[in-house]
Amino acid sequence: MAAIQGDTRDVDSATMADQVPDTLKRERLEELLELQRSITLERNERRVGTVRTVLIDRMTGRESAMPDNAGDRGAVGRTTGQALEIDGVVIIDDARSLHTGQFAQVRLTSAVDQDFMGEVVGHGAEARA
Repeated sequence: MAAIQGDTRDVDSATMADQVPDTLKRERLEELLELQRSITLERNERRVGTVRTVLIDRMTGRESAMPDNAGDRGAVGRTTGQALEIDGVVIIDDARSLHTGQFAQVRLTSAVDQDFMGEVVGHGAEARA
């Protein structure tokens, strides 16, 4: 995570001459974030095609017995390398056979920024608290 350093009056550098202008700070931050995004995407693309154990955090879409809506039940989960609310997630479109708290074997089919798209290839045990 990166951010622009706030104006901290308690440090000596706050009173130094030749402060970096806010516009330049924002430009540098955007450049850094774009570099980080490209590195993350490159690393994630190397994982596409692999099968990973994914903990299902939540279900998405609607549940229906109607064949036309069969693919509307999705899930969002994470691998062991993805921290909740910090890293990306694994998005599963067809997750009718899954539920929250379950582990699933998921083939990563594509990478989008920090996230993965995946398809279920097997089921696992329930997560334990």
